[in-house]
Amino acid sequence: MAIDNVWFIDGITYANNTLRVYNRWGQVVYEARNYRNTWNGGDVPDGTYYYELIVERKSKPYTGHVTILRNGRFVGEYLTAEL
Repeated sequence: MAIDNVWFIDGITYANNTLRVYNRWGQVVYEARNYRNTWNGGDVPDGTYYYELIVERKSKPYTGHVTILRNGRFVGEYLTAEL
């Protein structure tokens, strides 16, 4: 589990990637090409969000969830991508 002020994905800076974060209705609330551990949740309300991380050279995307709490921190899977 990870708790932080930005969503940190270990190893992500070494690979071309696309990150999309969706709300519970499937709407994209954040998207970045070549994500570099900078998203702080922006102005999305507290709740659980679902992500899809597409990494070049990988056949399947990484998927999962991240939760944003009222104090503006992230709680969720600590994602270590084997890039």
